[in-house]
Amino acid sequence: MYAIVRDVPTTFDKCVTTVDNTVSPIDISLAKKQYEAYVNALREHVDHIVEIPADPLHPDCCFIEDTAVVVQDTAVVNCLGAESRRKEISAVEKALRKIPVIKDVVRMDEIDPQATLDGGDVLYTGEHLFVGLSHRTNQRGADVLKKVFSEKCPVYTIHSLLAYNLLHFKCIVTMLNNKTLLVYDHKAGLDVVSEIEGYTKDWYNIIKIPEQIPSNIVSLSNGKVVIYQQGLKKTDNSTRPRMRHNKSNSTTSITKSSVILSSSYQLAKPTTANDDIIPQKRKTTITFAVPNNKNTISQKEQEETSSISSSSLISMSSLNSSISSLHSSTAASFILIHNKNGCSVGGDGNGSTAVDALTSLASASAKNSVVTDFDMPSIHLQERKESTEPVLTENIAETIRPYIPRRYRVASSWKLLYSLDQHGVSLFSLYSSTKDYEGPCIMIIKDADKQIYGAYLSSTLKCQNNMYYGTGECFLWKLTSEKDYKKEEHALPKIKVFPWTGKNDYMILCNTDFIAIGGGDGKFGLWLNSDLEKGYSTNCPTFDNECLALKQQFQCMEMEVWGLTI
Repeated sequence: MYAIVRDVPTTFDKCVTTVDNTVSPIDISLAKKQYEAYVNALREHVDHIVEIPADPLHPDCCFIEDTAVVVQDTAVVNCLGAESRRKEISAVEKALRKIPVIKDVVRMDEIDPQATLDGGDVLYTGEHLFVGLSHRTNQRGADVLKKVFSEKCPVYTIHSLLAYNLLHFKCIVTMLNNKTLLVYDHKAGLDVVSEIEGYTKDWYNIIKIPEQIPSNIVSLSNGKVVIYQQGLKKTDNSTRPRMRHNKSNSTTSITKSSVILSSSYQLAKPTTANDDIIPQKRKTTITFAVPNNKNTISQKEQEETSSISSSSLISMSSLNSSISSLHSSTAASFILIHNKNGCSVGGDGNGSTAVDALTSLASASAKNSVVTDFDMPSIHLQERKESTEPVLTENIAETIRPYIPRRYRVASSWKLLYSLDQHGVSLFSLYSSTKDYEGPCIMIIKDADKQIYGAYLSSTLKCQNNMYYGTGECFLWKLTSEKDYKKEEHALPKIKVFPWTGKNDYMILCNTDFIAIGGGDGKFGLWLNSDLEKGYSTNCPTFDNECLALKQQFQCMEMEVWGLTI
């Protein structure tokens, strides 16, 4: 395994990514000591560390993770979102080209000069590569990664980070191993998880953790997980989350962006959007490796700061190295960097809550119960008249439920927003009936051939004047069994789901003439005219779906739209 790190410059207090100096000035000497402790811990577990000297002309240069993204044997040298940082890449590019396991190094600015991307917005799990759009990373930057890496792994764009005042994607989500994500327990984290699940369904175990932890964890491809304890503080659940833009979590900002991780992870099996596979739960054993005390920071210094960041490292695992530990039930070791001779797992007031949480995770994992959906309350369908012939039944609702975002699965009351029978046969009636509802909804159609299909939509149907809207949580679905879908039947019907592919963002299109779900290449996944009488369904890039009906053109006999109430 290779790792590239870069030392802290003497001008670090002038960095772009900084805290409010009127509150807590940056202590450069402390930052250097943190960096040394961090690198010394890495030396015990990484075969080759390449150190690039600090550059005083570039105060942020120690945040080396932002400069490049490495997947297997290919590296992309980024065009950084902050223009003042863009010359940092020269030294990093030279270092990457000298590493034997890197076969191809490409520059983002040579592919698209208008693309911007920070490595802190990219998470490669060994299974998928996620790119979070942010104030530093634009869609064109994400498109470059998709172009370069799509043959190596699925590449997905995460949009929800833009709604929050956070610096980087990996401030709120990181990986424990290739099946487990650690997510900041706040609405920002939950929204990101929903997008990830929209792409990958239940592939990942999701662990909710306090705010500080994702910024202070580095998962290496040899099964080791590096944690800097000073970034793990007790979290008061009653405290409002601190949302910052261009702010670090500490007085030194030596966080996980101080490392670039590049891994030769091998996929357990090829994954596609339509794979119906639940990831196998893995055993995780937590051990602690403490660096030599002479390289750690004093107790006094420990109290003055809050985190060291993994952004100071670029790590590349050798293509010939053994990396099977992430793909079996072998142990994952936690390297806890702290300032004491021993490792106290509880009661020291400095990270014990976080360590306890991770220890509990290991215990639960050993019992094959890292994350499980608790017993859900039965779904109750509300506000449909008894005289109305039902399209959606409780059984169909229960069949769809496992595929909707985790936070909405707990919804037990599904409210009828619109029905052809109850509200009128026109788009105007539909828009009028749904205008006061803002949440996600289930759209269901029964056609003249008695086929039943529809869509899960992240937002309700509303006239948007020919503008697509919606998120990657949307999906198309159809029932495939030939059963009579009545409530009294015990067996649930079978369903086929077509999640978002990430090829485009053409989720929902509503105007006065038609409704369309999914699009691209002049095609729609599901389309209905203004009378809600005629429609068609065909394969579209958004969902890569089959035709939902027996034939492309169909006659709509019944249609309902249901809102999910939590």
